[in-house]
Amino acid sequence: MTQIMLINPNLKNTKYVSKVNAFILPPTSLILIGTYLKEKKYSVSIFDGHIHCEVIEDFLDKIASTKPNIIGMTVSVGQYEFVKKLGVLIKQKFPNIIIIVGGTDLANKSDTIAKTPFDYVILGDGEEVCLQLVNSITNKKQPPLIKGLISKSENKSFNKCFQAHLSDIDKYPNPDYSLINMKEYKSGLIYGKTQQSIPIITSRGCPYKCSFCVYSLSPKKYVTKSAKRVFNEIKSYIKSGFNDFWFCDDNFMNDKKRVEEICKLIIKSNIKITWHCMARVNDIREELVSLMKQAGCWQIAFGIESGSQEILNSVHKGITLKQISEAIKTVNASNIITKGLFILGLPKETKKTINKTISFAKKLKLDMAIFFLLSIEEGTQISLDYPMYGHISTSDSVILTHGNNIFVPKGLTKKYLIRKQKEAILRFYFRPNYLIRQLRKRSLKEIIHYTKAFFKVIRI
Repeated sequence: MTQIMLINPNLKNTKYVSKVNAFILPPTSLILIGTYLKEKKYSVSIFDGHIHCEVIEDFLDKIASTKPNIIGMTVSVGQYEFVKKLGVLIKQKFPNIIIIVGGTDLANKSDTIAKTPFDYVILGDGEEVCLQLVNSITNKKQPPLIKGLISKSENKSFNKCFQAHLSDIDKYPNPDYSLINMKEYKSGLIYGKTQQSIPIITSRGCPYKCSFCVYSLSPKKYVTKSAKRVFNEIKSYIKSGFNDFWFCDDNFMNDKKRVEEICKLIIKSNIKITWHCMARVNDIREELVSLMKQAGCWQIAFGIESGSQEILNSVHKGITLKQISEAIKTVNASNIITKGLFILGLPKETKKTINKTISFAKKLKLDMAIFFLLSIEEGTQISLDYPMYGHISTSDSVILTHGNNIFVPKGLTKKYLIRKQKEAILRFYFRPNYLIRQLRKRSLKEIIHYTKAFFKVIRI
């Protein structure tokens, strides 16, 4: 029988995880693929390096004991070089194991598969491509010639190949979290109201083209699950004992009618759950926010990015400072927690605009603010434009960033950006008015939990 081992190729002591140990999230992309293969009667296991691996050799020990025929690995942003290194070691020790890789960081790479240890690369949505490929391998047939699949015989660079896109994501099974031990994961400060928050993906893609985002040059269409399908998924998790959820779409509220339908289904069923989501400020409507509150929404996070309209325009964010202020005010009025995500060091950034952003964050009456430094990733619009505006440096000593580098705009230094990131955090959180407002809004248990996690985040 074909044994499939899906690997999340990260280590426990990677800089990001060790520093921000306030949360460890389950590998949702692997769970989606694993669930679909399991439904088709394949034997599937998931091994998460975030949880189990101190050093790269730990992966090899687990492979030796599991004895898979096929290994699938996901490649998230910033992981590509590590996955190649791991792939080389796997091939050296287990030359007959077939290695398949997929993930968000591949479609933007200029590599060809011949330069890697991988046997197959999957680009885009992986469910159908992976199933057809595994069927071919199991039946010892030639791999299918389909969009989204690159085999060893092809010499095209990844970023020149077609990606697979699903138009109907309702038909796929609910993610089977029994494939992992959920007790090993904690949502914590950033991603959940409790330590056990289940992530739910209700859409794929994004209709917007923010220049720093992986979707800025992507041809991927925005598709969603229906309201009824989302509701049924929630009910299935409740039966398994979960009642706190994170809708981890980049833009959950884009289809406002669908969100309204989801909320009404939750309210009508009288189920008691809590949940939170990401949204754009231009999607906020008072009536809808009120309905979300009734349905259990406790937090909405917004990608605000900057307090400078000029900077927002330059990255094609498509929002205004006025819209941001009005959205936060509306959500606060419903007693839903507001979280703002900011990026310091965007192209054209100056000392003046960074200080504007910090001041704007303080003025908004947000409950939480997270200040990232910008990482440049291949395949984004910024990756093509950034040399005109600054240079890339290493990400060591950085508290929070999305990748393994940081962008340094002209006229600024890496040292200055790191100092301003720390300053932004301290100036936002250590204000008497802010602390008083949080004491009135949160329970003592929440405050203790958030305080502990906060100090984990800022620890250097």
